[in-house]
Amino acid sequence: MNCPHCHQELPGDYVGGKCPQCGAVMGNDPERRSPTGLGGLEDVSRSETGAPRQPAPCDLELKTQRQPGGKFPTLIFFLLLLGPPVLTLLAAALGGDNDRSAPIAIGLCGGGAGGIACGLLLGRRVGQTLTTKIMLGLVMAAVMAPVCIFLCFIGCSMGGWQLNLR
Repeated sequence: MNCPHCHQELPGDYVGGKCPQCGAVMGNDPERRSPTGLGGLEDVSRSETGAPRQPAPCDLELKTQRQPGGKFPTLIFFLLLLGPPVLTLLAAALGGDNDRSAPIAIGLCGGGAGGIACGLLLGRRVGQTLTTKIMLGLVMAAVMAPVCIFLCFIGCSMGGWQLNLR
């Protein structure tokens, strides 16, 4: 038996899928059929121009890699995390003694909202499936909201605002 592509003699009991000399595909598999009409024989190691073939982009190693949802919005994350404390600092420093409710409102409402948004961003980035993204987003929001509110309390203190319980 000879290889129809390179015409080299093959062992009589050879049942392999490729010719051991030239690497041509042996058999009549329709998926491997040559577009040149060689009846299922195709040189898989070379392209039509004779250059070596490049690996297909859908190789197994690419399928197993985690495809991230995109670049993490770092600037937005830090604006959400540090924006309310900076606003609280400015409200406490510039508000004076007349307006004592603005730093508290910014600290609690803005800090809570900023922390929840930061937690949802982190959960969306860390989770791999929709369920884990939702669950991690809720857990991270529960952690980040008190952190951001605490940072707002530090902003109040740095702005000169003092808690007077009398």
